[in-house]
Amino acid sequence: DIRSESPLVLADVLISRGYLLPKLDELDGAIDALTSSIEIRQSVSGSDHPQTLLAQHALAEALTRAGRREEAEVTLRELLEAQRRVLPADHPQIANAAGSLANVLKYQGLPEEALPLQQEALEILRNAHGDADHPDVSTALNNVGNLLADLRDLDGALALLTDSLEMTRRLYGDDHPEIATRFSNIAAIHADRNDFSKALAMYQQTLEKDIAALGEDHQYVHQDRLAIGVMQRLLGETDMAEKNIRQAFEDTRRVSGEAHPQTFNAMRELGVLLQEQGRCNEAMPLLESAHAGLEAAYPGKPWQVAVASGYLGACEALTDAASGEKRMRVAYERLV
Repeated sequence: DIRSESPLVLADVLISRGYLLPKLDELDGAIDALTSSIEIRQSVSGSDHPQTLLAQHALAEALTRAGRREEAEVTLRELLEAQRRVLPADHPQIANAAGSLANVLKYQGLPEEALPLQQEALEILRNAHGDADHPDVSTALNNVGNLLADLRDLDGALALLTDSLEMTRRLYGDDHPEIATRFSNIAAIHADRNDFSKALAMYQQTLEKDIAALGEDHQYVHQDRLAIGVMQRLLGETDMAEKNIRQAFEDTRRVSGEAHPQTFNAMRELGVLLQEQGRCNEAMPLLESAHAGLEAAYPGKPWQVAVASGYLGACEALTDAASGEKRMRVAYERLV
């Protein structure tokens, strides 16, 4: 019995299994293996042992991928507390854990809590790598920039996202998939500034780069096409907008499935377009389905649901003014 003869050998086998299974999309098995490994390590080596901490980080990543973000948050907070006890304040592992916790908090709709953690990670990584370009620094710049955008510091966000883009170019050249990601993030800043023409141009470049790197049938390509359609809608180019949004919706539904959050995003945007054209009979079922799906998919992001709810209310108001006004008022309150 390997457990009785050498529990640490078993712990090592379990952690290796925990690293492997996520690559096979077997997240439940990975979570079970890593949890067992941590329990053994804690009982034999203690909670602050380096191998215990590594297993905790791997567990948090698996929990995050499985959508179990509240559990991931607890695990990462415990991990970061232990790391601060036993590691120097500028250790890269602290940066990794702080960045991971920040990402979980961002997804839960808590950018104010996430920002100082992501800034700490960036500072540690900059100190570790000095003036040299490094992928981890580029990613941290991008992550802090996105959080600043969430908090409406658009100038600060644009500066960091531009720095990240330029560093990524120096690291990988102009054709790497990460370049497309950086383009997309900067395009979103221009959209937030209501500079829809500049945003559209950048999203079109993003689409070209993603198609070249990933092919036509990748979820990033579908998201790029949806963003292009939304910018065209905002610029009044309704025919092209409908073409691109419909294609994004159909492609996302076919590849990612009926119940995928991105499918509901595309469904919502198609409903919004149709509602603005006065085609509420077509828009209503799309907006109703999108509202329900996004409510379940994005519990920490009320704006995702509020947009669908507001446009749904506008359609309802055509036949029931009181009901439509009530829904639009609730949508407004969720946005503010």
